Amino acid sequence: MLEKASRRQIKRVEAEYIRTEKNALVADLYDRLGLRRTYENGSLTSYVFEPLKVMKPPSWISVKL
Repeated sequence: MLEKASRRQIKRVEAEYIRTEKNALVADLYDRLGLRRTYENGSLTSYVFEPLKVMKPPSWISVKL
């Protein structure tokens, strides 16, 4: 996804995490992926990833598009 966005010259990705019982498993996913928190309110957290950096996956991961 980041590679495709980069090819389209997109410089910023925004995301939201909505706290629910089902989403608890991934509650810290955006933090672990390096997105910066921009807003928090009880059940909603907004994030931004900029500048957009495409990272190559480790050699042991195969990516087919």
